Amino acid sequence: MIIAAYNAMPYVTRSITSVAEQTIGRDALEIIAVNDGSTDGTAKELERLADEFPGLVKVVHQENSGGPSVPRNAGLDLARGEFVFFLDADDYLGPQALERMVTMAEKNGTDIVLGKMVGIGGRGLPMSMFRSNQPKTDVFNSRVYWALNPLKLFRRRLLERHALRFPTGMPVGEDQPFTALAYLHASGISVIADYDCLFCTLRDDGGNITVRTKGSEPRLRFLAAMVDLILENVPPGPGRDHLAHRHLTVDVPHVLDTHLVHEPRTQQLKSLAEMAEIIAPLWHEGMNDRLSAMARVRLHLVRHGMLDEVLELVGFEKELADSKAATPVLVDGGRAYARYPFLRDPARAVPDACYDVTGQLGVRHRVTRAELRGTALHLAGHAYLHRVERRTSPPDLSCASATAARSSGCPSRTPRHRASAPTRTRARMRTTWPGSRRSSTSPPPPTASRSATGSGTSRSRSAPRACRARSASAASAPTMCPAR
Repeated sequence: MIIAAYNAMPYVTRSITSVAEQTIGRDALEIIAVNDGSTDGTAKELERLADEFPGLVKVVHQENSGGPSVPRNAGLDLARGEFVFFLDADDYLGPQALERMVTMAEKNGTDIVLGKMVGIGGRGLPMSMFRSNQPKTDVFNSRVYWALNPLKLFRRRLLERHALRFPTGMPVGEDQPFTALAYLHASGISVIADYDCLFCTLRDDGGNITVRTKGSEPRLRFLAAMVDLILENVPPGPGRDHLAHRHLTVDVPHVLDTHLVHEPRTQQLKSLAEMAEIIAPLWHEGMNDRLSAMARVRLHLVRHGMLDEVLELVGFEKELADSKAATPVLVDGGRAYARYPFLRDPARAVPDACYDVTGQLGVRHRVTRAELRGTALHLAGHAYLHRVERRTSPPDLSCASATAARSSGCPSRTPRHRASAPTRTRARMRTTWPGSRRSSTSPPPPTASRSATGSGTSRSRSAPRACRARSASAASAPTMCPAR
């Protein structure tokens, strides 16, 4: 266990105690705490903890280096265990974290283990890689690359074989090259998602180094380093695009909306031009299929140096996030386009393809009533296309269902009896399927939050059905049948 500590009071006490109390047992542990020139009593507390846990905690004192790279490297040079875990001095572990992570690595022969992280005090963390346990995966077939911090278990042999150390001279982002190279060289990566392994704290004094270090310039430095790393180590193709996607959709917007917006205009212009140059090798037309419409618009503006438009888009995104409302779409020529800023603005000439969300439209459908009348099953429900604005009149829905006749085994088609669509955005329909024995009722649907029109309905598992939708008032709108 390597802990780099700088002015970490009172957090470091809990951090080291959480390691000492691990269920894996103290005989399996070594704690190397490196005091990076602290001035707040951290050094004294580390010595006290070394006395409290003799033979377990080793303390190293050094002059302040200005970042976590030097103390982490110093600890790594002293480490002798089979595995290494880098823990920040303001974070702490769940009691079973190391036992579970070491077991996972040994059972699956993996070199890196990510344990589920929990944010404390409003700390934001990447979570998409923790949807389920992954005994053995790699950087290209998972979301682990979205977690480039080093707060994970590494097999020390991997780090020594490839001489991996944290780069110095980078005030922030120094962990990204280290972790990325470890991912790329690892024989396998494991993910623990069913246990809270690591608790990461947002300090109330603003002492986290990523919070202390301001400005776009230091972040563009590590973004440039990461682009070079990808170009040097990953050939063109889906693998490179997978890693590029993370930087284009995480690091780029973070620099823009957290740092660049607060800088003087001269610095904004300089940083935007530098960002466009940095990301140029990663972006190509084929990336659009991987990107959201918002990301496509943002990257177009960045690549073309459109500062005022970038700033306006940042403000729009913030308002959109605060409102929690879905953005409506423009339906034209069988395609749907998000109504983001500058859509079809001739002065900006942002291509329609940047706004295209046709493939992302969700069909919302629900059966609200199921009633068995003799041998016929009557279904009532509603369906609509999310985010598509309502036309002047409800759509005319015509559907037919296909069932299998129980007696002959031959398909039988029965008409679907239409009910009038409500004045809101929902299209109601009644279905008759003969021969079904199922009968149920369900509560009425919730009130629609915004205007929409569309087609579709729930499917019964007992029978497939064909669906077609027509709307005289929306002849140019895309026609869609719902999928499961």
